[in-house]
Amino acid sequence: METLRPIRERAEALKKDPDYVMDALLEGAKRARAVAQATMEEVREKVGLLLPKKRPVLS
Repeated sequence: METLRPIRERAEALKKDPDYVMDALLEGAKRARAVAQATMEEVREKVGLLLPKKRPVLS
């Protein structure tokens, strides 16, 4: 089980620093939310739930 030693050591270090873990989770959630919002805006525009950002010029 020597192969798993680095993983066990990292897990132990994380258990001793819950503030670091919470900060990492909050930062990850913030980044994921930004990506999800942009994606959903694009989806809504493409399915017609939002007006396009650039309206086509009619001649």
